[in-house]
Amino acid sequence: MARIDRLGRLVIPMNYRKELKIDENTDLKFSTENGNIVIKKIEDICRICDVEKCLNDLPVCEICADRIKNKL
Repeated sequence: MARIDRLGRLVIPMNYRKELKIDENTDLKFSTENGNIVIKKIEDICRICDVEKCLNDLPVCEICADRIKNKL
């Protein structure tokens, strides 16, 4: 269980941070889905479509990378 403090901060329990390899320098994206808060690591999602998993070290997914290549 977690609570939000008076400044709006949410503490992610250590066991989740360790399991997901989240530290103080990890960028997270917050969104809502079906009335729930969804938190995703930025490195795991495409920065263009926010849906697909990124390619290796690139910040975009295969679909968006192909779209970019076709426009060049």
